[in-house]
Amino acid sequence: MAFTVRPFASEADCQAAVDILAHYARTSCATLAAEEEVPSAAVLACKWRAAVEDGLPWLVAEAADGAVLGYCYVDTFRAKAGWRSCRELSVYIVPGHERRGLGRALLTRVIELSRAAGLASLVAVVTEHAGSNLASLALHTALGFNRAGLLHAAGRKLGMTVDVHFLQLEL
Repeated sequence: MAFTVRPFASEADCQAAVDILAHYARTSCATLAAEEEVPSAAVLACKWRAAVEDGLPWLVAEAADGAVLGYCYVDTFRAKAGWRSCRELSVYIVPGHERRGLGRALLTRVIELSRAAGLASLVAVVTEHAGSNLASLALHTALGFNRAGLLHAAGRKLGMTVDVHFLQLEL
């Protein structure tokens, strides 16, 4: 599959990201984010602009026809100033396009940009219910993330109890 990885460039990218997140927020335990309300494209655009002004990467994987197939971004891990060199990353792929190299390409580029920005480490927060997100755990591990912690039954979504894995990559 031919695709390119590029920075978020417009509010249209934000709308595509919201559409992708909406699927996962409403149908899976892959994220605890936005379970009750998916953010609007305008809200996501504000978050994107603030992150970019802060030097944080936000990327999309784009098909040859211009369709957004996935996105990845780095954001605040903890709000307190002492945490500013440790950031959380997230990656989402359009349903049906998983396991085609999109997530690996997005994460690899975000890691490169995070190093260049002088960040000390990245944290991936991966939710899992009954083996539902093992591919994400395997991908992060393959890219050098180490398991840093596990919170058993830390969340609830869609009537299920969800474990939360913390993985860390020291840059």
